[in-house]
Amino acid sequence: MSSPALKIEEQRPVIRRAVPEDKHELYDLLCQMHKEVGMQPMSPLKVVRTTKTVVEDGLCLVVTVDGAIVGSMGAEAGAAWYSDEAFLSERWTYVSPDHRNSSIAARLLKAMSQKSEELGMMLVAGVFSPIEPERKMKLFKRFLKPVGGIYIGGRENVL
Repeated sequence: MSSPALKIEEQRPVIRRAVPEDKHELYDLLCQMHKEVGMQPMSPLKVVRTTKTVVEDGLCLVVTVDGAIVGSMGAEAGAAWYSDEAFLSERWTYVSPDHRNSSIAARLLKAMSQKSEELGMMLVAGVFSPIEPERKMKLFKRFLKPVGGIYIGGRENVL
């Protein structure tokens, strides 16, 4: 008689604020994001600097499953050219392909939206991706109000 196979259950995704020790794993995640949706060459040094700034001075949320970072949303203070009032300006939102078709992206957006409310700041986020923008915009519209669009031009080989 054979013994029943052991079922290893995956931990439930945990959303938490990123800490400085997450920077290397976040860098790897953002490099994966660039490979998927980047429209310009990646500057590794800029990614390192931006990750450091957002983790240490901004607001960076990560989603972990079994201790590994599988998604993140990062934002930092920004302001409109005509105002001194700061808002949270999204820098990235990404969930690794193995963890899509789940609630992770929706939970990240909801958590960041709640954090912006707690801080008394408007959250400004958008979809800047040539891959499935309609699907991503539909998700963003569940939590944020659309107020415009993003258009690119000037180079024929952009996409």
